[in-house]
Amino acid sequence: MAVILFAAMMSSCTDDFAAINENPAQINDPNPAHLFTESIYQMGNYKYTEWFYDNYNYFWRWNQSTVFISGNESQFTDVGATGGRYSNTYTITRNLYEIRRQIDNMSADEQAERAHMRAITYIPSIYQAIRASDLYGSMPWSESMQGRYDGNFTPRYDTQPELFEQWIDQLNAAIDVLISNPSGQLSFGQQDFIYGGNAANWARFANSLKLRIAVRVEGQDPQWAQQIINDAISNPAGIIENRDQEFIWAPSGEYTGQAHDFWGNPSAAYNFISKLVELRDPRTHFYFEPNNFTQNAVDTFTEQGRNMPNWINPDEPVTRWHRYRGGPVTPELANTLPWYGSFTDNDGSNYNQLSHVNRRFFNPNYDGGNGYYRDALYSAAEVALYMAEFIEKGYVTGQGSAQEWYERGIRMSMETVDDIGRVAQVFDYDEVSITDAQINEYLAQDHVALNGSDHLEKIYFQQYINNFRYPTEQFALTRRTGFPSVNGNILMWELPRAGGAELAIPRRLTINEPSNPINIDNFRSAMQEQGWSAGANSGSVLNQERVWWDTNNPNFGTGTF
Repeated sequence: MAVILFAAMMSSCTDDFAAINENPAQINDPNPAHLFTESIYQMGNYKYTEWFYDNYNYFWRWNQSTVFISGNESQFTDVGATGGRYSNTYTITRNLYEIRRQIDNMSADEQAERAHMRAITYIPSIYQAIRASDLYGSMPWSESMQGRYDGNFTPRYDTQPELFEQWIDQLNAAIDVLISNPSGQLSFGQQDFIYGGNAANWARFANSLKLRIAVRVEGQDPQWAQQIINDAISNPAGIIENRDQEFIWAPSGEYTGQAHDFWGNPSAAYNFISKLVELRDPRTHFYFEPNNFTQNAVDTFTEQGRNMPNWINPDEPVTRWHRYRGGPVTPELANTLPWYGSFTDNDGSNYNQLSHVNRRFFNPNYDGGNGYYRDALYSAAEVALYMAEFIEKGYVTGQGSAQEWYERGIRMSMETVDDIGRVAQVFDYDEVSITDAQINEYLAQDHVALNGSDHLEKIYFQQYINNFRYPTEQFALTRRTGFPSVNGNILMWELPRAGGAELAIPRRLTINEPSNPINIDNFRSAMQEQGWSAGANSGSVLNQERVWWDTNNPNFGTGTF
């Protein structure tokens, strides 16, 4: 028995050693579908850190959508830690690259039946890479992912124009394959929790991504933007036109953490929420929580003779719309009355006068909730509002009117917001759910309708509102357009000041020298080519050192429409 046991142990050890000593560059018997699932899962799973650092701390405040709970500090234009979207680009891409490599090593017949699967793998990487390059500029792409397979650990940094060219080419190549409909195609199936492996939907999403590139390059090269737009709208793949075609990320009901509560739930910015309230925009209820001054609270303060905020009229009945209030952006008014600070009744209970971000809308697990987390990473509303912009600017003709696309964009934005809020089980959903009648009434208002004045500014405003859930895209809008603007009529830009001086707001995030020196020369060459300072984190520097597509754009708050 001892001899048999020893022999079995030795055989097992031999097998283990054989496995350990296999080529580390070879993934043994991978399931491409599982690799794909992991990549598209990471498109949303890392977002806790993105919200925690980039969105709550930087973009929302720089966009003038929110302020900190007691107002912005004078250093709010300095950049500290960031959320990892740059590194996550390669986290997403490595498995997709491996899928292509595995397919390319198969027989010709096996490759042929996986043509759609291979083509789809380019699209999530490009989606994420656009978001990374928006803030970090040049990055390895043409030579990336080669270290493990080819030993190239010194990839060059492609410039942003080179990146856009490659991404357009790769998207077009993927689209050509996906709309070719060869017979006998295998699919990612249920492992693709976004489109279920549907090739037509992936082709449409890829084609729509080109519009995100077009709005970015317009400021540098309008003719190139025109070419990209023409290519997209004439492509038989089509663009995302309805909510059934949206790129929805919703793999599970859980969301990782309550990032917004670490420094206190962000408050609404005064100009933004005041305009939402003025227009009775139904999305307000989903984006922000009403403050504590209910009718009962006002009655209590009145009976007790306690001081209340001076904007409250105790003789006027309190509605939900009265309870949305924001604070000024400028640090010079932080922690000052009447904007900030709570009020106390005779029992010592505190009442907050500001509206905060609706925590259930962004985290269905907040306060014991058991709703479902859903994200429209690329919505039909975004595409429709791009089309309205392109038609208004004269880039597109023969595709309907700007008004038609604009109204469709607003309607779909509200429907998507309502859907996200419904599945997230936001508080008071039955009270605040959005109806067709509300949308129709909203569209008829002078400051909303395209009725002969301020058309482009109104389109930008609706893009701005729609992208509140997606601060990266909102930040791209404020940079490329100069909206909100001191020159506008719809939403005014507030000059952020500290110590009597206007603060410079960053246009990109900090990028530090890599701790590993192996590719330091290429990194330094890229920084020199862009005219950037490694490690710079102050608004005064990051405002001037811009990514390529942003270099000709107006300064914050100075757009003319």
